[in-house]
Amino acid sequence: PTTAVGGNAMVRVLHLSPDAPEVDVYVNGGDTPVVEGLAFNDGTGYLEVPADTYSFQIAPAGTSVDDAVLEISDLPLEADTMYSAVAYDYVSNLSALALVDDPAGIDALEVRYQVTHAAPGVGEVDIWVITDAGASPLLENVPFGATATLDVPASAYTFGFDVDDDAVPDVI
Repeated sequence: PTTAVGGNAMVRVLHLSPDAPEVDVYVNGGDTPVVEGLAFNDGTGYLEVPADTYSFQIAPAGTSVDDAVLEISDLPLEADTMYSAVAYDYVSNLSALALVDDPAGIDALEVRYQVTHAAPGVGEVDIWVITDAGASPLLENVPFGATATLDVPASAYTFGFDVDDDAVPDVI
């Protein structure tokens, strides 16, 4: 889906903590998880919820809300808005981001990428677009935990990531 409807909000959950087990996600301290067994590098589709203020608890899969290792409290989810809730970093420093997935103002011939540096243990990165003609930087010196949006012409892209600041993409 590209928009929330009927005065509701839409939220998806992304698990980006590489040393965390599968997790269950609870809402407002409820007894039943709304997301179960979410593994590292996986995410849900958008879940439509009434616009309101929510608290989210993240617990190891198969445990209870009382075992939550991360809580995001009092997060307002506005009507007709899409969000990505991201848990990232190592378990010892587990953090969360609530990103607004805003499609407003995208030209009909463009796409918008939401870029987040969520790779723990990796310093600043440069993000490159790679074409047959070579590689060129899109974003430089992106610090861990930072997020940005990129509007680019609609096309198939190959992205590269320079993790050692030598102007050569290390991961493609």
